[in-house]
Amino acid sequence: MSPVYSSCPSRPSWLTLRVLRVLRGVPFFVLFTFFVSFIVPTGSAQEQSTEPNRGGEIDLASMDPEVALQRLKVADGYEVNLFASEQDFPELANAIALTFDSRGRLWVMTSPTYPHYHPGMAPNDKLVILEDNDGDGRADKRTVFADGLYLPMGFELGDGGVYVSQQQNFMFLRDTDGDDRADERRIILHGFGTEDAHHNASAFTWGPGGGLYFQEGTFLHTQVETPYGPVRVEYGAVLRYEPRTEKLSVFVSYPFANPWGHVIDRWGQSFVSDASNGNNYYGTAFSGHVNYPKKQKEMEQWTTGTKVRPTAGIELVSSRHFPEEAQGNFLLTNVIGFQGIKQYRVEDKGSGFVGIEVEALLQASDTNFRPIDLQFGPDGALYVVDWFNPLIGHMQYSLRDPRRDHKHGRVWRITAKGRPVLDPPRIDGQPIEALLALLKAPEDRTRYWTRRALREQPTDALVAALDDWVAALDAGDEEYEHHLLEALWVYQHHDVVKQDLLNRLLEAKELRARAAAVRVLHHWYDRVEQAMALLQRMVHDPAPRVRLEAVRALSFIPTVDAAKVALQALESPMDYYLEYVLDSAMTTLKPVWRRELTDGRSLTADPRAMTYLLDQLEPAELASLPGSKAVYHALLSRPGIEPKARQTALEGLAALNGTQPLAELTAAIDRIDGTEPEGGRAGRESEDDPRDDARDDPDVSDELIRMLLAADAAALVPIRPRLEQLALQGKSDNVRQGAFAAIVLADESVERAWQLASASSQSRIDLLEGTSMLQDQRLLASSYPHITKLLNEQSASGGSSSGAATNVRASAIRALSHVPGHDAEIFSRLAGLIRDGSDQAAAIEAIRRRPQERWPRPQIAPLAQSLVGYAGEIPPEERTDTAFKQATELGRQLAGALPPADKERITSALDTLLVRTIRIEAVSAQMRFDIERFSVEAGQEVEIVFVNPDEMPHNLLITSPGAMETVSLEAEAMAAKPDAFAKSFVPDTPDVLFATKLIGPKETARLRFTAPSTPDSYPFVCTFPGHWRTMNGVMQVTRPAESTDGQGARE
Repeated sequence: MSPVYSSCPSRPSWLTLRVLRVLRGVPFFVLFTFFVSFIVPTGSAQEQSTEPNRGGEIDLASMDPEVALQRLKVADGYEVNLFASEQDFPELANAIALTFDSRGRLWVMTSPTYPHYHPGMAPNDKLVILEDNDGDGRADKRTVFADGLYLPMGFELGDGGVYVSQQQNFMFLRDTDGDDRADERRIILHGFGTEDAHHNASAFTWGPGGGLYFQEGTFLHTQVETPYGPVRVEYGAVLRYEPRTEKLSVFVSYPFANPWGHVIDRWGQSFVSDASNGNNYYGTAFSGHVNYPKKQKEMEQWTTGTKVRPTAGIELVSSRHFPEEAQGNFLLTNVIGFQGIKQYRVEDKGSGFVGIEVEALLQASDTNFRPIDLQFGPDGALYVVDWFNPLIGHMQYSLRDPRRDHKHGRVWRITAKGRPVLDPPRIDGQPIEALLALLKAPEDRTRYWTRRALREQPTDALVAALDDWVAALDAGDEEYEHHLLEALWVYQHHDVVKQDLLNRLLEAKELRARAAAVRVLHHWYDRVEQAMALLQRMVHDPAPRVRLEAVRALSFIPTVDAAKVALQALESPMDYYLEYVLDSAMTTLKPVWRRELTDGRSLTADPRAMTYLLDQLEPAELASLPGSKAVYHALLSRPGIEPKARQTALEGLAALNGTQPLAELTAAIDRIDGTEPEGGRAGRESEDDPRDDARDDPDVSDELIRMLLAADAAALVPIRPRLEQLALQGKSDNVRQGAFAAIVLADESVERAWQLASASSQSRIDLLEGTSMLQDQRLLASSYPHITKLLNEQSASGGSSSGAATNVRASAIRALSHVPGHDAEIFSRLAGLIRDGSDQAAAIEAIRRRPQERWPRPQIAPLAQSLVGYAGEIPPEERTDTAFKQATELGRQLAGALPPADKERITSALDTLLVRTIRIEAVSAQMRFDIERFSVEAGQEVEIVFVNPDEMPHNLLITSPGAMETVSLEAEAMAAKPDAFAKSFVPDTPDVLFATKLIGPKETARLRFTAPSTPDSYPFVCTFPGHWRTMNGVMQVTRPAESTDGQGARE
């Protein structure tokens, strides 16, 4: 089983506080079953002979590599061959990661010890060197560089040895005598989290500037002592280590599940993949600084198309051996369901990228195939590490399950048909000048290996040669600026600051070169002259990606100046990633800029920037700031502000502007609504009126309208013209309606408001809806003649069916519900509407609003019977809609006021019409439903609302009694078929009675059906591969009148 398959722990020390919080409230027997599954081998002898991931007997045929090869399908124009397997090299068992050395040899990390060692059996994971000496595309020699390792999840070559992660240690292995055997093992760093073995440090890759990146997953708590102080991170991160300076830093602190992929493009832009949920992220955007233990906020994925999980290694196509149309494509391995290599075309999109799914490069029909890492080799072919294991999953199976494979592992090689492979670059043993020439190579990996070799050269000799190489570059070469960038990165590898070259690249024509130079400026910030001025210039760069890099860099500088410069990004167009990185930077820098605001000092003269800045404050923080126009505007436009603070803001603005508080109140409503005063922009109170940035927030405008309607009538008279403008021109319904209510209050009469509203149907609707806001009973009562007259006119004209007329009637009916008195008349009119079949929904709603004690007794029984008839005419498929629910609820309320026999007759009639609604959720990160059982009556109409807040895809099937396992195994067998996702992993069998589609994170599915007529226990289950063993429950079908709510079921 591969380390990437799930985010479940591998031994008892995983019980961190975070997990305990998740488990709090879980019934004891559930926890007991959960833990027993880890320590007791599962299944009977018969079950042990079947493979649960496929259904039926274990298919061992693909343990023969030739059979496995037949089950690999590559895209048109490609072919695949076996480079190495355990048949020739038993040491290749459980291969995890790979890379190439300067001699073109393939290094592979293996971990047959995984998922843990057994008492009495010493760990013996290995680092193996494979060589293809005859150039036939197959390994013919192997050397074990190191053995006796324990769970090494990642490694990378460099500095004359190998950097390896091994549980809590970051180690350096070196061969000192030239026999390709590690005879020196040194702990470089210590203190990495060990709570979960398969979340250990992995995905090692050199950054172009000399940082060694690696990443770890959730559950882990890392605390590493360094010469610069302790570095702490928890619950997932990407880290960066500089061997030359011994600096360890957190590159990305994000709530990952288990990140296992990291690749950097030719211009230094990072992409990170998260295994457990299959998410792919644009790494640069969420790599700004955050203070421990905080995390970056959730970020959207940059790839589109079909989402798969769990993923592992990633790579970018950069090989002249591959077709031109594939160059730059993003490759992504996946190990469950779709088992192969996804492919995405990479396109620029604003400051970031978008990955557009194209044809998969490789797909296997063999579910033992587990592609976990991949990399282009010196010959231009793509090499793929195959963990090869029939059994997967931490949670689904015991850690000691004997079916776990510890003997197999492969490396596959993908080539392009009819295209010659490349001549491997000569790197090992070459002089500096020859290595520098390779920095011009088209292949990203060639330049990667070359930089790695150059970092091992003596710094003095390297710098002298590199100075000459840069001076000799042809400025007319179309790759000239990229060559300069490669040189800058090599200087960075040796920690040699070259500001003249940095300045040239900050002014490069190529935006990607400028963006990369800003990243170097970030690393050299404390050693570069006028560094803040340079960052300020880059914040105003015409290219959004350059601006993004500049704002990101500013997040690492905890000064007021950094905050001021970062805010200047708002002076240029923004996009998603720019907004993300600016939010991140300003959150990190908040302690310094908040202190400035608290002391009454301004950070910007730009109203938009100031509005943005104030938006970052909590309501209490905002209310505590010294008064200013910007602060007062923010207090009036933000949700969550106390009424007292809003009133203070009104009075403050009135004092500053020489106006009255109510005038400022209507102006604030206007700003939120977006209504222009008369005279357009010239009618604004001031030049810094932030109307363009005001957000239409109904909650805030509702609060301001309540303040308006609490004013004295006399105080409203001076602003009545503005109220009329809002009533007739307001963009939001609540603003227009509140303005009409305020007009009625100002006039102390409804007459002029009704005249004003007569101009249009929309105005009549607004006035009628505004009536409900009035608290003055006299004014409400005086509306009654106007409302009844309007309804009578509508009735006399035959009740127009036009949309406007229908809406006016509905508003008039709702307004009736608020009118005091006239109880019998109003009830009779509303009941008549229900009986007549006109405006029934509005009439039902209106009656329910009126106090029950004011319902006239003689009219209750006839109306209850009418409601039974009305509800019965609603089609079954619409009986979960609001109209049906309100009708039946009113029927029950009416029945409650009747004698017992009549009450029973009405409620029984309504019960026969009900649709049983059950809400079921997938519990996030726990692979289970939130309820285990619910009951319904035979033949009852049922709707299941299935909600997925989890990061993984799920479906929900209801099967025949006793058929859950059979159906689930058939669904898992679909994983080998290309249409499995299209069919939502729902097998074509009569044992599947009802099924939702496969839904992704944050999605909801509704499943409507008639319950089976035969009482029995009907399983419900998620059949996405690997989920069914824990993600299931029972729908109990009972005889009528026996059904009761099951554990946790909600209607």
